[in-house]
Amino acid sequence: MKRRRWRTVAAIGLVCLLGVGLIGARVWLGRARSLAERADQRAVTRLVEEFGKRLQMVSLLAPADALARSMNEQYGSLVTPQLIEKWLAEPLLAPGRLTSSPWPERIEIACIAKTAPEAYAVEGTVVELTSVEKESGGAASASALRRSAGAG
Repeated sequence: MKRRRWRTVAAIGLVCLLGVGLIGARVWLGRARSLAERADQRAVTRLVEEFGKRLQMVSLLAPADALARSMNEQYGSLVTPQLIEKWLAEPLLAPGRLTSSPWPERIEIACIAKTAPEAYAVEGTVVELTSVEKESGGAASASALRRSAGAG
């Protein structure tokens, strides 16, 4: 009888330990996932901000060869060659500078959302400045932007 009780107590103890272990593992995995997602979001933020800084360096009204060189120099390390080719096929739909003033100064991110294991959607605003806003602050204009970016 004592043996049976001892086995029952041992079995219950083992089940409790396994339960606590599984709960602890879930908590740990949840934290690890959360840390990884935050790291990915920081990487996406850095990518978008860097891209935003380079917008003013790409004149969309430049001759085709100069535009291709400029896009490859400025955007080549940030986007895929296929995307650059798409933009070169329709430059007026591409991101960049259309006029001497106002010019795109930066991208202000409104929202970053994970859309797939290796992809994020980014919503933001392209902020344009003139020399007046550059001196006094503010923005000449802002246009909404929604793009998807692969994490990596």
